[in-house]
Amino acid sequence: MTKLLELLLAAGLLGAPLPPIRARGLATVYWRGDGHSGAYVGCVREARRLLGTNEFRDDLPIVATRGNPPCGTFVVVEHVRTGQRTPAVKLDFGPFGCRMPDGKRRVVVADACESEGGRRLAIADLSRRVAREIGHRGRDAIRLRWW
Repeated sequence: MTKLLELLLAAGLLGAPLPPIRARGLATVYWRGDGHSGAYVGCVREARRLLGTNEFRDDLPIVATRGNPPCGTFVVVEHVRTGQRTPAVKLDFGPFGCRMPDGKRRVVVADACESEGGRRLAIADLSRRVAREIGHRGRDAIRLRWW
């Protein structure tokens, strides 16, 4: 059993009532070697505390978001189409896809997307494990829940 799963069980999060929906929108899937993710997650301290390492691995229940929730937050990822849910933890930042005013898509970090008049294409990146557990097909609508 992974250290993260042990923490979820100990916290009672797997059998607790659902937290409120805090975000809705499209999510994409990312993986090590996809050209956009690195070998390590961005929330270094929290990843080391929860997992014992900050190395990014596809088999971990990781969610990447911009801004909220804070690093280390346990979330419930819910697929809108299938209704399936799975626990995960925010341990990375992203997604960075942006549609610019001229209609072109670009990968843009920090606040350059919004400051140049663009809009983000997704609210979250899901690890392959999270995507598989909820029946996500690569670019589907999700709900994110957390306390």
